[in-house]
Amino acid sequence: MTKRQEWQKSWLLPLIGLLGISGPAAMVYSSGVFMVEITEEFGWSRAQFSSALTIQMLLGLGLGPLAGRLLDRVGPRRMVMVGILPFAFALGLFGLSNGEMWQWWLLAAFYALSTLGVIPAAWVMATMVSFRASRGLALSVVLAGIGLATALWPMIAAQLSASIGWRLAFPVMAAGWALLVFPLALFFFKPPLPDAAEKSSLPLPPVGPIFRTREFWCLLGAGGLFASVQLALIIHLVPIVREAGLDLSTAASLAGLAGVCSIIGRVGTGLLLDWVPTRLLALVAFSLPLLVMAIFNMDAASLPMLVAAAAMLGIAAGAETDIVTYLATRKFDQRVFGTVYSIFQTGFAICASMGPLLAGRIFDVSGSYSNYYLFAVPLVLLSTLLIMLVPTESNEASPELGTRVSDV
Repeated sequence: MTKRQEWQKSWLLPLIGLLGISGPAAMVYSSGVFMVEITEEFGWSRAQFSSALTIQMLLGLGLGPLAGRLLDRVGPRRMVMVGILPFAFALGLFGLSNGEMWQWWLLAAFYALSTLGVIPAAWVMATMVSFRASRGLALSVVLAGIGLATALWPMIAAQLSASIGWRLAFPVMAAGWALLVFPLALFFFKPPLPDAAEKSSLPLPPVGPIFRTREFWCLLGAGGLFASVQLALIIHLVPIVREAGLDLSTAASLAGLAGVCSIIGRVGTGLLLDWVPTRLLALVAFSLPLLVMAIFNMDAASLPMLVAAAAMLGIAAGAETDIVTYLATRKFDQRVFGTVYSIFQTGFAICASMGPLLAGRIFDVSGSYSNYYLFAVPLVLLSTLLIMLVPTESNEASPELGTRVSDV
């Protein structure tokens, strides 16, 4: 295989990872579209609807790190090939909801378990072990899948809900994703990892010392607090802008715009990470939600201002994920990256799960999101402070996991 062919083959991994990582985000980023219809049909509050997201994310507390440890042992290919179809099945089952809260929670729990086979760490690890040069850009391509999900799932959900109803929308979304990703993963998702038998015979290094570092706790705190506010704003974006008088189609388009800008934020940040100080990028990205909430809280925000707010929200979400992931790949022993990154994702998910639930509860009580903004501003400020406290020097001593295809 020529060097050019190796280069082309290695770049397939982040592109497949982009599609793969978008799947588990389907329920999260389409829920704003389904929220109004489902709560009106079943007579639920928005907090009750959002409780499904809380259950999904809280289950990651114990199971996410275990999935990450398994990922370190078996590698990303085996992990995702086993996990793709069960995840799609679990997503489709939401269409069977009948209004009973216990069933809604059970479906959410099953969905949470199914996502463990397609955790973000698997798609990220496959790219990380293939790249040293251009790693920031490659990681940004994979993580752009979250932006792709933010952009496409609300619009897809809105179109399907309007044409075939929300019940059939869930299985159609699930089948579409699986039919696209499974063949690509089967034939092309082959990251360069050591032989499985050899890998299983080698002990993994301990992760305990990592938990005693300032880098770990600052990254966990910064990312978790930011995720709580960001996900609340994303999940409630459609209801927020509809409160400003926009119709469902326009509101869903703004959610899609946030997703597009998330992709721009991720790829743009990936390009800048090797040229601009990480701390400066972090300061800008982590502060943007303050401007977003200021616009949302205005009594007479115009459509252009709401468009600007949605764009900034997407850019901030994309840049924040890139920055945290990039720092994690540089700071910690990459032989246990799956475990560490899954712990980060678990912590972020727990914090994020509280954001939509709290925003929904405050709206249910007060009939407005203004009080939520007052609560969220200090969280954004604290997350910005914590990311500023992370040392930006790279950890050159951390060993690479596996072998590289090439330096690209």
